[in-house]
Order: sequence, then structure tokens, then C-alpha cells
Amino acid sequence: MEELDPPLINQLISKVTQEIKKLPPKCQAIFVLSKKDGLTNKEISEYMEVSVKTVEAHITNAFEILREKLGEEYSSFLFLLFGKYQGNPVISSSTTK
Repeated sequence: MEELDPPLINQLISKVTQEIKKLPPKCQAIFVLSKKDGLTNKEISEYMEVSVKTVEAHITNAFEILREKLGEEYSSFLFLLFGKYQGNPVISSSTTK
């Protein structure tokens, strides 16, 4: 496996960050609360006053949009940053309840 150099990693992070900022507002807010801030789906639902299913739907939608916008070459990078699927982030110890 090839090693990534820091400038390339920074470029990848920058591109992902740009695309996260383009998500629909509520979708973006929920995604950031989950993946950056490490809140559980239940915590987000209480904070945003929506159902847990709504939170799950927004996170799923965010991943679908990011994969579509970023392309297949970013799939592995998204996996490394956020985990395989919603509620299973690699960078956070929170779990979905």
C-alpha cells in the first residue's frame, strides 16, 4: 500500500470539508454533530428536536451526497475518516443508541 504524503492528505481533507459545507443545512448540521462532535443519534435527535430516524436519514443522505460528489476515489478516504456506515465512525467512540 502506498503511503500518502501530508500535502495530499491535507488536499483530501480540504475537498471533503468543502463538500460537507455544500450539504443541505439540516443535513450538514446533523452530519457535523455526529461525525465531528461525536454526538450519538439520540443526543442529536434531542438537541435538534427531531426523531432518531430523521437523524439517521440525514446522515445516510449526507454520505450518499458525499460519495456522489467526491467520486469513488474518495470512498476509502471517507471510510478512514468516518467509518463504513453511519453511526460507526472510526474517529469517534460514540455509538448509536
